[in-house]
Amino acid sequence: HARLSPVGAPEQGMFALACDIVGREFLGSSVRYFAKVGTTEVAVDVPFHSSRDLLEPGAPAMLTLDDSSLLWLSD
Repeated sequence: HARLSPVGAPEQGMFALACDIVGREFLGSSVRYFAKVGTTEVAVDVPFHSSRDLLEPGAPAMLTLDDSSLLWLSD
């Protein structure tokens, strides 16, 4: 599972990548964010909660992934 959050220290056991929010779409029960990690743009769907602030396009953020869910491939 991928998560997006404002810039800060990642939780223990999480792999974090700095990114920039380049767009977002409100999908009712979720928000689809478009984030740029280096030169790659990724889409991340997160549950929408009215009490949670939305990340704004242009804002720096952290894309975090659970270490145990990653599979590293070598060349």
